[in-house]
Amino acid sequence: MMQKKTMAEVFIIRHARAGGNRSHILNGRRRDVGLTSKGVKDAKALAASWNEKPDVIVSSPMKRARRTAYYLAKKYNMKIEYLDLLAEHDLGDWTGHSALKLRSEFPSYFFDYENGQKSHFLKKVPGGENWAQITKRAKKALAVIGKKYAGKKVAAFAHGILAIAMINEVAKIEPPKLWAYRLRNCEWVKFVL
Repeated sequence: MMQKKTMAEVFIIRHARAGGNRSHILNGRRRDVGLTSKGVKDAKALAASWNEKPDVIVSSPMKRARRTAYYLAKKYNMKIEYLDLLAEHDLGDWTGHSALKLRSEFPSYFFDYENGQKSHFLKKVPGGENWAQITKRAKKALAVIGKKYAGKKVAAFAHGILAIAMINEVAKIEPPKLWAYRLRNCEWVKFVL
């Protein structure tokens, strides 16, 4: 008799607003900034409105994701497990620079979202990760979470670009349609893995 595989119910949650987000400073993996005061307020509100207690809370090890996860962990008196695969993408030499300034200097690296905003992660910036590397890491993160936490409800705190890559992996939505599914700070998406 074949045994039924138990699936993990995974909520991928983008961290709250961090330093540099509003002013379009590229934080990436190398700039480990904390939450702004608005980010703290929003992370607390996210935790307060969360209705289902997770079995596990997993987070990127970066300050902005850890702090967002902290409030949900505090609400349910749980520990947070850290998974480096959930960390922000590496922006290489562009780390700490203004996206607005870089967009005018290197327009071929940027593309338009449907709402007219610009982004930059499809091409590999000098010293950074490209989209193929990000999606490979997203696939591995989902596989690790799905296997390690099979049968559990998981709240996983990550970063915007990685969340888009996870949506691409699970839903098979390709760019440019994929850009409509990007998460804003404190938004989440649910997967069954």
